[in-house]
Amino acid sequence: MAMRLMRWTTALVVASVLLASCGGSGESSDSDGLTKVTFRLDWVASGYHAPFHLALERGYYAEEGLDVEILDGRGTTQTLQLIGTGADDFGLAGSSGMITAYDKGVPALAVAGYIQRMPEGVISLAEKGIEKPSDLEGLTRAALPGGSTEAIWPAFVEAAGIDDSKIRTINIAREGRNPAILEGQVDFMIGWAFSEATVLERSAGVEVSTLLFSDYGVTMLGHNIIVNQFRHETDPELTCRFVRASMRGVEDALADPEAALDALKKHRPDADRDVLLAEFKRMLEMDLLQTERSKGRPLGWMSPDDWQASIDNVGKYLQELGSENIDPSRLFSNECFE
Repeated sequence: MAMRLMRWTTALVVASVLLASCGGSGESSDSDGLTKVTFRLDWVASGYHAPFHLALERGYYAEEGLDVEILDGRGTTQTLQLIGTGADDFGLAGSSGMITAYDKGVPALAVAGYIQRMPEGVISLAEKGIEKPSDLEGLTRAALPGGSTEAIWPAFVEAAGIDDSKIRTINIAREGRNPAILEGQVDFMIGWAFSEATVLERSAGVEVSTLLFSDYGVTMLGHNIIVNQFRHETDPELTCRFVRASMRGVEDALADPEAALDALKKHRPDADRDVLLAEFKRMLEMDLLQTERSKGRPLGWMSPDDWQASIDNVGKYLQELGSENIDPSRLFSNECFE
């Protein structure tokens, strides 16, 4: 416990030095009087990033006095590192990664839940007839060694009450999984059910079926807008200005997905608009933006019970956490929704 707290303190000191070198709060103002901030995504242009480009395109950030630069990411781990050190102002990162990073002393704070229900699930060709978890028994699964999605598979097995010993597992590299499914070497894989399923469907012209882990009792929060905890404590209003504008973009994107993807395409002309639009629409159809506990609250509001369940699942299935029980309130804040 003492070592983890020391790492936490060290991270805050590093962040404070970086923030001080940037004028005290990590941001600067341009000639229009807008505060310049960066927003580091979790990955390169994807359909679920479209609402943030829409918020930028429609001037919602500018209305909050912000000049936002949206930057590609290379995974949750990298985004957490950049937020933890203060190199970027805001980020988009997965909850499981946040929990393990916190346990190592990274001062990242979730300030809005975006994809709240975890998007991981079973992906298969519709012709396989996989309609419920028990249908997986007797089939062959493509496993991705070392992936965080792979680590949560046992949680689904337990929650769904299936016998994993009756499922054959073959380790296949990420780039080989789609061909293996199409060629019949395996019957299913696990991954992001709305995005990876859409890519498989569109690239091969096949019909794809999915089973979401969250539909069968696995509680693990998905992706959040995050900020360095020290930065938030220094200027919570800056955080809430960014959150307000971002969630306006999300709400508009729900009403008009086409406009959201047009905005993304404008800022990322190399993106395949049609594929990303199909991905985004599939995400909306899966109803991933709120959990049962957060429904009835504003979009972005997060349930403490969901965070506690996520912490419990990370400790049980992904990584042994420190001896000190992690207080969910150290990982997230609903301040911007109060």
